[in-house]
Amino acid sequence: MLIIQDWATESFPSTDVNYTFYSGTANPGKVRFRVVPVSGLFETDTIPVPDGLTFRIEPEEITAEPFGIYTARFTAQIDPDVYPHGIQTTWFYLHAEAEGTDDAIADDWIRMAVTDEPVPGLAGHFYTSGGSFCQGVLVLTPGESGSVNFFIHTGERDTGPVSLSLSTIPCNANYGPIPADACPDWPEEIQATIEPDSFTGRSFGNYLSEITFTTSPELAPGDYCFSANLRTPTGGLGTSQFVLRVVPGGAICDDGNHINPTRIL
Repeated sequence: MLIIQDWATESFPSTDVNYTFYSGTANPGKVRFRVVPVSGLFETDTIPVPDGLTFRIEPEEITAEPFGIYTARFTAQIDPDVYPHGIQTTWFYLHAEAEGTDDAIADDWIRMAVTDEPVPGLAGHFYTSGGSFCQGVLVLTPGESGSVNFFIHTGERDTGPVSLSLSTIPCNANYGPIPADACPDWPEEIQATIEPDSFTGRSFGNYLSEITFTTSPELAPGDYCFSANLRTPTGGLGTSQFVLRVVPGGAICDDGNHINPTRIL
């Protein structure tokens, strides 16, 4: 989020932010940046520019190579004698048009707030990133494998590298940071893979990663607890807890049926 405050201290107050373009598998060629005001998040239709507002992006055009990362600077400026006073919010839609491809990670939305006075809670990222397991408990028998999905939501100004990893945590842990020396060692009888464990995400995007657990026949029954560690350009969510419950082979569920080795609770 961009904020313009303290109008009295500047003749034409302004604010700016970097926009990062990821070319992906695009062929070498020209990329043109276009910024327009829109009515809100995810909108792409242009609305009239508010009186007293000017904006630009520099450079407007670049020559990109495959898998390149490029930065342009977006700047917005107001004329305080013309622009409406009071808290005003303007959304901008930023689109990058790459020659010969639609694979580039290109679109983003920028939110700008203009206010005469500081407003508590206005600064920062209102649309934050985060993630959570789509299931809370995975039940396996020793020697079996099973998978769960992890939902990832990227937030405001979150275009860029996204990564997901797993670590062990105590099963009685509260939500929040856990000291490394309080975490148990990773059990040798459990292997885990994440697909994908890293990718380039867009702001305001939704993604699923599949986490697969494989257990050895020697794994002792019990609860094994993990934390998913999500990282995005704006930070992400550090702790999302998950339980792998290992039961003896042929265990009986509460309903009297034999348990499905990959049953989700």
